[in-house]
Amino acid sequence: MLKSLFTCSILLFGSQVSFALDTLPDLKTRVYHQEEYSAGDNPYKVKRYAPEYYANHANHFEEGMTTHPSAPIWSITPPKAFATIHVIDAPQGLILIDTGLNKEQMEPVAQKIKTLSDKPIKAVIYTHPHADHTGGVGAFITHQQADKGEVEVIADATFMDAYISENAATGPIMGQRAIFMYGALLQPADKEQFTTGCCGHFTAGSTDFVAPTYTTDTDTETRDVLGLELTFVHSGGENAGHLIIYSPKYKTVFIGDELQGPAAPQLHSPRGTKFRDTNAWVAAIDKIRALKPEHMLPGHGKAEYGKENVDNILVIYRDFMQFQHDQAIRLINQGKNADDLANEIKIPDYLTLDPFTVETYGNVKTNTRSFYTGYISWFDGNAANLDPLPQAEEDRKLVEAMGGRDKVFKLSEAALKAGDIKWSVALSDKLVRIDNNDMPARHLKAAGLRHLGYATINSSNRGFYLTGADELDGLIDMKLVAKIGKAGLFSPEIVSGMATNTLMDNMRYRVLPDQVKGTNTGYYFRFSDTGEEFTLYLRNGILEVNQAKLDHQVSIETNRLAFNTLFTNDVAPKLSELGKVKGPKEALSRFDDAIDFALPSVTMAVK
Repeated sequence: MLKSLFTCSILLFGSQVSFALDTLPDLKTRVYHQEEYSAGDNPYKVKRYAPEYYANHANHFEEGMTTHPSAPIWSITPPKAFATIHVIDAPQGLILIDTGLNKEQMEPVAQKIKTLSDKPIKAVIYTHPHADHTGGVGAFITHQQADKGEVEVIADATFMDAYISENAATGPIMGQRAIFMYGALLQPADKEQFTTGCCGHFTAGSTDFVAPTYTTDTDTETRDVLGLELTFVHSGGENAGHLIIYSPKYKTVFIGDELQGPAAPQLHSPRGTKFRDTNAWVAAIDKIRALKPEHMLPGHGKAEYGKENVDNILVIYRDFMQFQHDQAIRLINQGKNADDLANEIKIPDYLTLDPFTVETYGNVKTNTRSFYTGYISWFDGNAANLDPLPQAEEDRKLVEAMGGRDKVFKLSEAALKAGDIKWSVALSDKLVRIDNNDMPARHLKAAGLRHLGYATINSSNRGFYLTGADELDGLIDMKLVAKIGKAGLFSPEIVSGMATNTLMDNMRYRVLPDQVKGTNTGYYFRFSDTGEEFTLYLRNGILEVNQAKLDHQVSIETNRLAFNTLFTNDVAPKLSELGKVKGPKEALSRFDDAIDFALPSVTMAVK
């Protein structure tokens, strides 16, 4: 149950109300722990601490509830959660805006809602397809309720395309990188003082996915939802399938992640996402402004009440994004490279609005590097970089040129002791890349990463630094990381909610070309429960997917429940185990051998 729930009519935080240049936040004061910290057998002691601003930033995600000052709308944040859930008490039932990260985090919200109203949840609206806004749906509704029309699930017309685009192709690696970025497997003391800058507390749990039963089909659509008029606006900023929801009656806008929490936005995420179109994101903010809302309810953090307050936040936030983007383009056209952009673009004081443009989540260096790659590719124009030596080979040659492993190790160690941390890490990183089993070098690199992690207010960097250090020290089971990543992407509940063609497409990225070579074999799938038909061709090292019955050598009559096990089981079943299968044994074996359904664990800092 929720503890210490509170109701208030207005939440205003210092400079959010009256912004002035002399109210810049203090980012330098640090809060130290008394003990020096060494993980495992690592001989290098690093005192654990957090910048005071970063430690206090967790207050933006306090457990609690706010009641809208002039509408029957509640905004609920459960304990240690990663999302704020909004509930509208409409005449004919309750409307839920987003569903959080996982069932365990959202069950306290579901219980709290029952104490607020006797009405059932009759509509769920997804603002966008990121997992932290869809994964907890199982705490509130069932697949059966959606299938029977008892609950309407509403999303943007491009929702499923965006879901597939961002999660299906690179989801396996993105899921594992997210575990690092969000600090999910940090050592207990480090995790205790870790808060994701945008969103709160990331914890693993059981996830679900209920596909939309209604999608908007225009850029702007106004319709009755349970007796309340709502305007749906395709925004497409932070995510291509993003939707904002506006209630004209209550002058309130639900913005999901178009304002990415009480923190600077990630214009590109180090966990690994497609290039985010900053121009589209700025335009999305302007669509919110055009609605002239008096109240703004984001997907993370506190509700923002009052027109002047809302206007101020939106203007500074969108200008902060445009500034980085436009200055990056200006410097690119001057011949500057990604490294130049990261080190030359600085945010001026007049664009600092605490907490919305303070870099506790997104950071300028990561953002601006992505602009370079997104606009003119990775190549910086220097012909020496067109086809360089493989990185490991170059590092071996550099280490040899510097006097060998022991000389470089001593230089790295001396740099660590002198406080030249980034140089120390640059040197020890080369030694680890040359020999992943060089534990003294791994310990040295881990110590450097801890120094960098404790010093930063940026949660994304902090997560990668500290979790990378734990990986180097051998404190993390990378197979567990892969298992958690798979559970978040391919749980039975999520897979059952995904379209069949999405799963078929996902197999394209699992082909082992050496098992296919120049052969050409057709596999016809018929689903007895859905009536769908697909023909797949394994040919020339690729998989071609067709949603039709075409020429084939193998036929498989199955159902979705059996087919789903290819993705959900720890060991994928053989093709012959899915149902009624006809065809040559050689062709059946080729499919089993060519499609790799295992999600391998990867290394992050040990490279």
